[in-house]
Amino acid sequence: MNLTKLQFDFLVYIESHSGEHLTQRDIALGMDISLGSVNKFITFFVKEKLIEIRNKCICITKKGLEFLEPYQVKNAIILAAGFSERLAPITLTTPKPLVKINGVRIIDTILDALYEKDINEVYIVVGYKKEQFEVLKEKYPSIKLIENPLYNEAGNIASLYAAKEFLGNSYIIEADLFINDKSIFQKYEYCANYRAILKDKTDDWCFKTKNKFITKITIGGSNVFKMAGISYWDFKSAQLLSKDIGKVFNSPGGKENFWDIVPLKIFKNAYKIYLIEIRDNQLYEVDTYNDYLLMSGKCCL
Repeated sequence: MNLTKLQFDFLVYIESHSGEHLTQRDIALGMDISLGSVNKFITFFVKEKLIEIRNKCICITKKGLEFLEPYQVKNAIILAAGFSERLAPITLTTPKPLVKINGVRIIDTILDALYEKDINEVYIVVGYKKEQFEVLKEKYPSIKLIENPLYNEAGNIASLYAAKEFLGNSYIIEADLFINDKSIFQKYEYCANYRAILKDKTDDWCFKTKNKFITKITIGGSNVFKMAGISYWDFKSAQLLSKDIGKVFNSPGGKENFWDIVPLKIFKNAYKIYLIEIRDNQLYEVDTYNDYLLMSGKCCL
C-alpha cells in the first residue's frame, strides 16, 4: 500500500497520540486539516486495520506499527569535525559543538532531541580536538565517534565520506545547531527531505522549490527557503547518496566540496528531495562569535 504524504502524516499523528481520547475535531485542529479529511482518513485506516477505536480512543494497531516500521528513523550522523574559526576565540580551546550557551552544550540540544524520539544510534564525526568529545559518552553512552582525519584540509564532504557506510534512514545534522524545539526531529519520516526556514531575504545557502520539492540550491536570494542544517535520507536515497559521495570525494578536486552539492547539484536529477518548512525559532545556528553573544541572551530550553 502506498500512502500519500498527508495520509502518512495522519497515521504518524495517531501513533504519537495512540490511546488518548481525541475527537475528530481535536485531530483536525492538531494537524491543521479539514474535519472531512479526518473522517475520510479514519474510515480508510480502520478498514485497512491500521488503526482501531477502543474505549472511545483512536489507537494504532500492531499492523499499523509494522506498516510504519520501514519509515522509522534508524540513526543520525552529526558532522562536528571543523575548527569554526568564525567563533574564535572560544573555539581556540573548545570545539564549537561543545561550547555552552546558557550552561548547555550546543550538541547536547541535538542529542537530547534525538533521544526523545528514540533515535539512540548516533554517529558523531569529529576532527578538531577530537579527544574532547569523549566526555559526551558519560551522558550519551550509545554514541559512536568517527574520525575525519582530513578535517583541516578538505570540505565537509570528508566528514560524510567517513560515515557513509552508516547511511540508511538517517538524519544528517550540522553540529552547530542549538535546538530550541525537540519536535524538529520525528520518529518517522516519509521521504528524503531538508528542513528549511522561509526568508524574505538571505545571503546564506537556500532552496528554490516547486510543489514542495527542491529544484535548486543557491547562495542568497529573496523569498527563498534558507537551509537549516538538517536533512533526512530514506534507505533508497541513502544508498545512492553513499555511492555518489564516494564518486565525488575520490574525483580530482572532489575533497574540497560541501557534501550537500552532491545530491543537490552534481547528481540532482537522480534525487527527489522534499522540503519541510520549520519556524525560525525552532533552532539557532551558532555560526559567529556575535551569534554566540546574541543567542546567550535569547535561547530558552
